[in-house]
Amino acid sequence: MINRCAETVYRVYRYLETGASIADYQDHYMRNKQRCGRKRTQLSLAELTYINDKIAQGWTPDTIIGRAERPISCNRRTLYRMFERGQFGFDVRSLPMRGKRHPNGYVERRGKAGQLG
Repeated sequence: MINRCAETVYRVYRYLETGASIADYQDHYMRNKQRCGRKRTQLSLAELTYINDKIAQGWTPDTIIGRAERPISCNRRTLYRMFERGQFGFDVRSLPMRGKRHPNGYVERRGKAGQLG
């Protein structure tokens, strides 16, 4: 009928019997839901200073992670995402390609065989 498990319906029913409203239940549900999921990766102060020093020297996140001079608690893709989000004060415009994935004039050639000429 309402396509919900009996336990879920009964949980809402018991909550409403305490005198609360459905809006209160929804707020409570959303607050609990925000606590779910994976937490964002945290970098130590030593890692942050190392990354900032290398970026100032003109390195990219690829080379920072790829050289593996120091262990960093995230991978290359996560580090790029941190720059895109501006997390830890990182600025995507401070990267050599300024956050763009391809250089100027780049043309994708995969899957273009039928469109030549």
